[in-house]
Amino acid sequence: MEKSAHFPEWRTLSAPMDKAMHIKQRIIHILEDSAVLTFKRSRAFRFTISLAVIFFINIIRLPLLPWIGNPLPTLFVSPAIVLITWFGGLGPGLFAIALSYLSICLFWLSPKVGIDLNMDHDWLAMLLFAATSTFLAVFTEMTRNALALQKTTREHLENIVAERTAHLRETIAELESFSYTVSHDLRSPLRAMQGYASIVAEENKAALDVDSKGYLHKIAAAASRLDALIQDLLAYSKIGQEKIQLQPIDLNQFLPIVLEQYPSIQKSNANIILESPLLPLRAHAPFLAQAIANLLDNAVRFAKTGARPELRIWTAYTGNGQTVRLSIRDNGIGIPPDQFSKIFEVFQRVNRSDEGTGIGLSIVKRAIEKMGGRVGVESQLNMGSTFWIELPSAAA
Repeated sequence: MEKSAHFPEWRTLSAPMDKAMHIKQRIIHILEDSAVLTFKRSRAFRFTISLAVIFFINIIRLPLLPWIGNPLPTLFVSPAIVLITWFGGLGPGLFAIALSYLSICLFWLSPKVGIDLNMDHDWLAMLLFAATSTFLAVFTEMTRNALALQKTTREHLENIVAERTAHLRETIAELESFSYTVSHDLRSPLRAMQGYASIVAEENKAALDVDSKGYLHKIAAAASRLDALIQDLLAYSKIGQEKIQLQPIDLNQFLPIVLEQYPSIQKSNANIILESPLLPLRAHAPFLAQAIANLLDNAVRFAKTGARPELRIWTAYTGNGQTVRLSIRDNGIGIPPDQFSKIFEVFQRVNRSDEGTGIGLSIVKRAIEKMGGRVGVESQLNMGSTFWIELPSAAA
């Protein structure tokens, strides 16, 4: 409630900041554009601009002499040197300094026309003026070059990103086409193999010997396993493409529905204990259901031989109440510590005799990370395993 009360005020204060940032970015873009244009102007044009600006300054300066006296014209010339260097380059800038120096000697110092080499004070000021103007010209040149380089580099990177984005879109389109082909064109022959094997075994039950029946059973089982592998691969690929929206989920209602929708969990005759109340969290419901179902299926599949699977599910706050950890504890065969990180990779199986596809836990990891969460395991051999997932808390 306290955060909600401060939210409108934050939005009010952020609006002027966003506007100021937009203006700042706009000014930077204008300066970058002008810096790049400098290199596109001809040399004759840039030096002509330098000559015209200095001439214009002297024309303006002469009528003002009765009011401003006869000081050195740094107030007039220094900004002009900066502008000339910015729009013309370092060469025109130094040329403007030389013209300014000459015009000051001829028209601004007493006597008005001529060069008096005995005016020590004026010449010291003139040397200071020349050094200051040269520094401004060099600094302006370096700044303009840096902005021009920044713009060209950004445009180059934007072009690379645009090309790679277009290539990525083409790749995604190809993957979608491939997924459609796999989903329809490959699974149809597999289902036909299963169907024909079942028909042959059923209609020729009396004529087939034991070995023939075994071969037909292996054909049907292999086709079924390949079909399951295709389904898991499609599920794994779709996780990266699908857009998600996190929403509050009440696990006290959500978990019983998941248990009812997956017959493989019910067939295992597992004793599943839900430690209520389960804490609410934020997740994408289809991804969360898939992840929990895969973890439960994994738990019952690796039960000890002859033992009834025992599963315990509970939740707890983590991260100072910002996240909720959902833990699933089983009494299975356990996992060696050196396999903890590998089991979440595609096609990695702890037990080579396992008939699974080796993608189930990879789907869990990818789905949870897609929702901004984490997944992990704690286990000991012959002591069972505890798989956990962490997602944002609905109460945070």
